[in-house]
Amino acid sequence: MAITQIKSGKNKGKYRVRIQPTDNETGKTIPVPSRVTKTSSKREAKQLEEQMWVEYRARQEINLDVVNQPLSIALNNYVEEEKASGRWSSITTYDNWKYTGKLVSQYFGKKKVKDIKEKDMRNFARNYVKTHRTKVAPHTTVDRQLQNLRGYFSTLNDVGITRNPVPMKPLSKFFRRDEMSLATKKYVFTSSEIEALKAEIYKELGVCRVNYWTTRI
Repeated sequence: MAITQIKSGKNKGKYRVRIQPTDNETGKTIPVPSRVTKTSSKREAKQLEEQMWVEYRARQEINLDVVNQPLSIALNNYVEEEKASGRWSSITTYDNWKYTGKLVSQYFGKKKVKDIKEKDMRNFARNYVKTHRTKVAPHTTVDRQLQNLRGYFSTLNDVGITRNPVPMKPLSKFFRRDEMSLATKKYVFTSSEIEALKAEIYKELGVCRVNYWTTRI
C-alpha cells in the first residue's frame, strides 16, 4: 500500500507515504524516499501522496533535458555545479573530473546520456587503455575515470536511469584477467622493525666518515 499507518515508535499513529513510479523502459520501480505525515490525519496522508507525485513529475520534467543532452555536456554541467557547491575541497579532484569530461567529449562526441549503454562504457575503457598504452589495475587512471562515470550515472536515478552503464567492478567486467596488471605488493614495517632499522643505520654511520653519511643514508 502507498499509505500505511505506523504502529509503533515515535511516529506511532502517523502515516508513512510512498509513491512507486516505474521506469517506462524496464518496468522496474524507481526508488523514491518515503515520507511521514506531521499528524495522524488520513486526509493529510492523501494530500502528501498527491504532493509527492506532483514533485516527482516536476523533477522528471526538469531532468528530462539531462537525458536528452550529449553526455559530454551533461557531465560538464554536473562537474561545474559540484565545484560551485563546494563539494570538493581539493582542486585535484576537480581537475580529475574535468579530465574525465575531456575524455568523454573526445570519445562519445554528441551521443546522448539516455543512449549510453554498458557496452559503450566497455568500449570506452578499452579504447582508453589501447590509446594511452596504460595499465589495467585498481587505482589506475582508467579505473578512476570509470569510477567517476559510475558516480555520475548513480545521480540520475530520479531521471529514470535505473541501470548504471558502469558496473560496480568495471575493470573485472571490461577486461580479461590476463589483460590486468598484478597489484603492487606492499609491506608495512612494524614498530619493532623500524626501531631495528634505525639502530642499524646509526651503527653504520658510526663507523664511516661524516662526509659519507649522505650517500650511506
